[in-house]
Amino acid sequence: MQIISSIHEIIKIKNAVVAVGSFDGMHLGHQQILNCLKEHAGRLDGESVVITFEPHPQEVLYRNSDFFRINKKKEKIKLIEKTGIDCLIILPFTPELSKLTFKEFIQNILIDRLGAKALIMGPNHSIGKNREGTAKNISTYATEKGIEIIKVSEYIMNDISIRSQNIRELLKNGELEKASLLLGYTVR
Repeated sequence: MQIISSIHEIIKIKNAVVAVGSFDGMHLGHQQILNCLKEHAGRLDGESVVITFEPHPQEVLYRNSDFFRINKKKEKIKLIEKTGIDCLIILPFTPELSKLTFKEFIQNILIDRLGAKALIMGPNHSIGKNREGTAKNISTYATEKGIEIIKVSEYIMNDISIRSQNIRELLKNGELEKASLLLGYTVR
């Protein structure tokens, strides 16, 4: 897996199929998105690309919150690598990056730098300043720009939506077995 850690290192990738997100926890829902990512990259004879952020956006935008990470950076990289994706882009999440609108992010990073052909999105996907880029807005704008949008349904297990927020709550309450079930691996 190729790892890129600066916006300036991003180069156009042949038929890039991209997923963007924090991917904290790399839970079963994230794994489903990355499996879809690899499948569509294969269909387009392209490469699978994950764009994530360091530090986690919550740590920059809400410094005094009770937020905590499920995985540290090294753990997250290792878990993403296990999925078999081709390229991991870890963008430094700065106040300046947080001010990009979703249109600027799509144009400047996905199109101009990466040459993305498709974008994989989960049901709660959002990007851009103030999370203004909702799944609907992103879908409309990206499609106009020639990027195919592939939507992945929410992963639900035992009537529980598998989301990092729900897993954090389980971990906070000491429910390690339940959290491990939603993660798809044992957490300590």
